Amino acid sequence: MSITEAERHELHQRLEEVLGPDQANIMMEHLPPVGWAEVATKQDLAHLETVTRSEIARLETVTRSEIARLETVTESVRTELQHQLGSLRSELHGQGKSLHSEMAHLSESLHGEMDGLKNSLRSEMREQNAELRAALLHDQRTYVFAMLGAYTALMAVALTIMRVA
Repeated sequence: MSITEAERHELHQRLEEVLGPDQANIMMEHLPPVGWAEVATKQDLAHLETVTRSEIARLETVTRSEIARLETVTESVRTELQHQLGSLRSELHGQGKSLHSEMAHLSESLHGEMDGLKNSLRSEMREQNAELRAALLHDQRTYVFAMLGAYTALMAVALTIMRVA
């Protein structure tokens, strides 16, 4: 049978009237806060300890099993990652070699084009040099012949002036 708070309060008041406030408080402190059926016995506590220990042992076993499973999964993932990293390294190495080869080919091709352009430029410069020399020689001859013509004309004028005088 459990008592209500109101009944506990009435009991406390009656104990104060009979025993006094200090004695009433001491008596009330010795009563359980709930009914006697709710109070745990040593047997109840021992049983609860056994059940708790059993549950803790079961959880420990489950936890250890789960940790072992996770370690296996982790090792599997680690192995897969190492495999993928190895594949990636190989692929990158192959691409690096291919890129190096392609760059070497492009470099050779560029050197060839540059050599061709250099030779073409040299040839063009030789042609222009030859044309310039020919033009200068032509102009020089024209100048010399013009000077000779002018000198001859001047000499003819001078001789004519000398004969007339």
